[in-house]
Amino acid sequence: MGKFRLFTVSVALVIVISLVFSPSHGYGNDQVLLASHHAPADSSDPPTIEWYPTIENSTEVIGVTIDAIYTGQSEQVFSFDFRVNDSDGVDFVIFRFYTFSNWINRTTTRISGDEIDGQYAGNITFTIAWDSINNLPSPRLISFSFKIFANDTLGNWAETVPTQYSYYYLSIMTPTTSNPGGNQTGSPILEAFLITGIICVVGAVVVLVYLKSRQKA
Repeated sequence: MGKFRLFTVSVALVIVISLVFSPSHGYGNDQVLLASHHAPADSSDPPTIEWYPTIENSTEVIGVTIDAIYTGQSEQVFSFDFRVNDSDGVDFVIFRFYTFSNWINRTTTRISGDEIDGQYAGNITFTIAWDSINNLPSPRLISFSFKIFANDTLGNWAETVPTQYSYYYLSIMTPTTSNPGGNQTGSPILEAFLITGIICVVGAVVVLVYLKSRQKA
């Protein structure tokens, strides 16, 4: 009976310990993090990146599609800002963009708050050119992945799941036309010449008719 009781107590202790130190034990708002790293010794949890649309341990890539309007701009700027907090102090926050088969790191600026709890902002810029042959902006579709990396003063770090962004110029309004769509032709200079030529022809016809009418009179 004593051995059975000892065995029962041992099993109970194992269950309690496994629940307390389970790998699935959460870190408060850290459910937005896919990967995290704890520095050795008695350091605290990694930074918390708030307001990010992911779930704990998710491997699913979230996609965001944006239908945009092209109005002749030569560049497209994508700006992001997120709040990051850590009780030991946030050392730095990096916005990472995957485009053209490479990850690009962009430093951020803390626009509000402090090193314990602050709002960090950053951006990435794409160059847009006008394809006069096809009468379309180039590129018409901008696609990139975005994620956030944060590190605290003790060496703990966290990184979010990538989010896929697709930015497509659905409506196109160029300097050559006021009509949206992708079938614009001509240029302002050519159209001006055509209008001027038509006016000259009409004027010449009117003058000839007037002169003939005077001759008959």
